Amino acid sequence: MEPHETSSKTLSELIQEKYALLKSGDYFALLGIPRDADLSAVRNAYFALAKVLHPDALSRQRLQGLEREAVEVFKAVTEAYTTLTDRKKRAEYEAETRAAPDRTTGEMRAARDRTQEARIFFHKGTLFLQRRVFQDAEACFRKAADLDPATGRYFCYLGYAIMQNEALPPARRLEEARQWFQKAVEVSTNDHEPYYFMSLYYKAAGDVDKQRQCLQDALAINPRHVESRRELRLLAMRQTRGRSSGFFGGFQSLLNRFKKR
Repeated sequence: MEPHETSSKTLSELIQEKYALLKSGDYFALLGIPRDADLSAVRNAYFALAKVLHPDALSRQRLQGLEREAVEVFKAVTEAYTTLTDRKKRAEYEAETRAAPDRTTGEMRAARDRTQEARIFFHKGTLFLQRRVFQDAEACFRKAADLDPATGRYFCYLGYAIMQNEALPPARRLEEARQWFQKAVEVSTNDHEPYYFMSLYYKAAGDVDKQRQCLQDALAINPRHVESRRELRLLAMRQTRGRSSGFFGGFQSLLNRFKKR
């Protein structure tokens, strides 16, 4: 048996073994590393596999009908490497697999694609919002929320775009905004943004007590949130001016009555 035939046979077995793992969605098993593998271990495992699975290397081998499987395996191995070497992506992947360990790689990839598309629509929406094109901003935020309904901030910005759209009747836009802000609070209970946006609704509605409570809730989650702190200061200043105005206004009226005597 020629040396390259022995190598080819081993490579075929490797491809079949890795191909069988694709449906499991287990990136660690695909790379042949433990779940607590550090960055160096992930890189070493990937480059060892890429050395033999790269299309340029495969073109020199006789794979006996495994060309399609080899391409799929190389794509999956590369995706595993890209995910596990990125701290945020790895954390998201591990959270996904813990929550739904029976999901296939295809399903998880589709979920990540939807998440990424939602981010793109959200970014477009913020650009429209900056340009005060509220109707287009609303459409983008609505699409982002449809694609990724687990992210509360998309509902926040959707409600805000509606609330700012003066082409809509005031009562309607306020009520719709409130509904989306409430949805955001329910989806992201540990995020300060939904409470901050809800405070803007109560500010527009003239409910000072509820506005203050929402701002305090936002700051309880994130004490350094600049916008909430500023709004709370402005609220306190308005109330102080109101009390001062009431006192001095009454005092001036009393002086005027004495002058007339």
